[in-house]
Amino acid sequence: MRPRRYALPLIVLCVLLQGCASFLLPKAHRHPVQQGNLIDAEQRSQVREGMNREQVRYLIGEPTMANITQPDTWLYLYNSGVLLEPGINHLLALTFDDSGTLVEIDNRYAPEAAQRAFREDTRTDFD
Repeated sequence: MRPRRYALPLIVLCVLLQGCASFLLPKAHRHPVQQGNLIDAEQRSQVREGMNREQVRYLIGEPTMANITQPDTWLYLYNSGVLLEPGINHLLALTFDDSGTLVEIDNRYAPEAAQRAFREDTRTDFD
């Protein structure tokens, strides 16, 4: 009779402690996180040197953040990762001249790889 009396409190205690333990459900708190501008390959391929600011804004939207040190450079940032862990940073920097014409595209941006990594993270969650 005694083992049954302690079984229910022991089970409740184990369930409550599970929220603090990472060895039983190691991926329970690893939620995929996407932040910034996600620009697909089709949109990116349409951006070309010689376009003006309004054309670029129409195609891919407003920049993620203002570049205080170089106001003529627009930054499109995207980060894909897992909550509480460093993610993969992607950067698309567009530089305009004084007349507002796009003169340089610095492309360290891989949207397909970012989307693929995000899908893999969501697929393996809670496995």
